[in-house]
Amino acid sequence: MRAIKKVSIVLNVVYLFVLSFFIIHSTVYCLDPGKKVSQYIVTQWNDETGLPQNSVRVILQTSDGFLWLGTEEGLSRFDGVRFTHFDKNNTPALNSSSIFCLMEDSKKNLWIGTLGGGVTVYNPSTNYFLHYGEKEGLPNNFIYTMVEDHQKNIWLGTDGGGLVRFDGKKFNSFTDQNGLKSNTVRFLLLDHQDNLWICSPKQLVYYKNGKFRDYSNSPDLLDNTFNRLWEDRKQNIWISTDTNLFRKEKERFIKIYPREGQEVCRVYSLFEDRSQNFWIGTITGGIIRYCNNQLSIMTKEDGLSDNSILSIYEDLEGSLWIGTVYGGLNRIKDGNVVSIGTKEGLSDDVIFPVIEDSRGILWVGTNNGLNYLKNNQWKYFSVKEGLTYNVIGAICEDHKGNIWVGTDKGLN
Repeated sequence: MRAIKKVSIVLNVVYLFVLSFFIIHSTVYCLDPGKKVSQYIVTQWNDETGLPQNSVRVILQTSDGFLWLGTEEGLSRFDGVRFTHFDKNNTPALNSSSIFCLMEDSKKNLWIGTLGGGVTVYNPSTNYFLHYGEKEGLPNNFIYTMVEDHQKNIWLGTDGGGLVRFDGKKFNSFTDQNGLKSNTVRFLLLDHQDNLWICSPKQLVYYKNGKFRDYSNSPDLLDNTFNRLWEDRKQNIWISTDTNLFRKEKERFIKIYPREGQEVCRVYSLFEDRSQNFWIGTITGGIIRYCNNQLSIMTKEDGLSDNSILSIYEDLEGSLWIGTVYGGLNRIKDGNVVSIGTKEGLSDDVIFPVIEDSRGILWVGTNNGLNYLKNNQWKYFSVKEGLTYNVIGAICEDHKGNIWVGTDKGLN
C-alpha cells in the first residue's frame, strides 16, 4: 500500500453534529407500501443547488452518517445541508474524477472505484486518501464494482482486467484464462452464504471454493445482456438485463419485468428497502416499485427530476435516494400529509366539499362529479348516473343516512 498524499479535511463540526443528532433522535419512517408512488414527497438537488455534476452514478451512506455521491466530476459528501467535493484537482490521490462505485469495508474505510484512475481508499479516522492503480498491481484502472467477503478480501470488477481479489497485500486476477467468458465484470454480489456472484455482459456465474458455476446457459436467461444483481431479504437473487428483470427461484429464473403490454426499458439499478418494497431503476422509464406482485411506475410526472435512473439507496432514516443521468439527486420520503387526486382515483383534481358519513364512507365533491371511497376504492357518480350537474357545491347526510348533493343546477 502506497500513501500518495495526506489530504487535510476540515470537518464542519456544526453540520456533523446536526446530522448525527437528526439521525439518532428522529423517528425512522420507511416508505409506506400502502401508498401510491405519487403520494410520496420528492426533494431534488442538482448542480445549481450544490452537486458538482448531475449524473449521480452511485450513492452510499457510511457509518458516520455522511451520504457520499459519485458523479462524473468527482465525489461529493453530503451532511444533509451542505455538499463537500473531492476531485483529482483538490485530492491528488483521486487519479480520476469519474466515480463509478463506492464501498465501505469492515474497518470503515471508504473505497472509491473510478473510471481510468483505479481505486482510492479514504480512512476517515486519519483523513488519508490512498491510491491503488496499475503501478500498485491492479490489472486495470477502470473499476465497475467492489465487495468485501467474510475473510476481508476486497473483490473488484474491472473493464478488461477481469475479476480481481485484494488480500491487503497483493492483487490476484481471474480472467478468461480462469473460466470467465469476459474480462469485463459489471457487477459483484456477495450472498448470505459468502458466494460471490459475478455479472459480466454475457455471463452470470458464482464463485465458491475456487470454482466457477455458470448460469448463463439457463433456458430462462438465454440471449440476455446482464447488468445488475441483488439479494433480497428472503435470500432470492435478482438479475437485471438490458431488457428484463428476473428473480431466481431454486434453479429457475422467473421474469418479473416487463409484463405483457409494458414498455421495455433498460433495467440499470436495483434496491430493496426495509419495508420490502423492491425498487427497479430504468433508463428512460423512471423508477418502478414492485410490491405485492404489483408494479407501480414513478416518473417525472410524480416529481422525479429525470426518468433515467442510475442509482438507488435507502438511508438510516428510511428515505430513498435516487441518482439520475441528467437530473441530479432525488430524495423520496413519506410525509405526514397524503395527497389524493386523479392519480389516486378521483375524477378531478379540483375539490369542493368533503364529508365522512355515519358509515365511515368518505364523499368528495369535485369539478367533475361526486366521488366516494369504499373498501379503499374510489367510485364515481356523474350526470350519466343521474346527477343534475357535475360541479358539486355541497354534500350533506340527513338523519336517515341519505346523502344530499347540491349543484348549480339543483339538488340530488
